[in-house]
Amino acid sequence: MEAPFDQKEFNPDHARIAFYLKLPKTGEIALDLLITDRKIAISVFHPDERIATFMSHYQPTIEQRLHEQGYDLIRFEQIESEKERISFQPTDRNGRVDYQI
Repeated sequence: MEAPFDQKEFNPDHARIAFYLKLPKTGEIALDLLITDRKIAISVFHPDERIATFMSHYQPTIEQRLHEQGYDLIRFEQIESEKERISFQPTDRNGRVDYQI
């Protein structure tokens, strides 16, 4: 799946957002969020298998909150590896990421 990039503004129906977080207990964690036709796929990149336990605990709440906003969660997966930072140029609409946080 890949979101289309033919618009100059952020489109909440079609977007890709990369989150790179540094958390005190787990270190750096990356989330790759892809929105296509209001369907959301989330990949969480972190080598610690305990992240999957956290994810399974919160998945029902995340699904409910997204549904309340008109979105469907179609994938919520952990990838047990570190994610290399995606190249991000906010002025280059040919890139693959709309926002990097």
